[in-house]
Amino acid sequence: MSLKEGKAHQAIMPLTRQVVVLRECHADEAMIDAWPSSAAFDLISSALADDAERKDAIKKGGAIFAFTLKNDQGETKDWFIDLKESGKVGKGNAPEGKKPSGKP
Repeated sequence: MSLKEGKAHQAIMPLTRQVVVLRECHADEAMIDAWPSSAAFDLISSALADDAERKDAIKKGGAIFAFTLKNDQGETKDWFIDLKESGKVGKGNAPEGKKPSGKP
């Protein structure tokens, strides 16, 4: 694991623990949704709404993370987590005018 990957792991792991809890609480609802992963991104966004959590995640993350996920129907959708500047979660590859870290 590189230093940058290690930093990303430190920033995202506390948030993913919260996602697991959400997944356990809403498993039936997630099964109905074509994009059950959207609940995880919603929860991460909620965690980053707290000013102290957001600042800590940006300090530890220092990057824009992009995710391309495929659902059971074979459709793909993109999400990003901006832990470089804004601490925002959104749909797409990156915030408008930005690029995911590590991409040309």
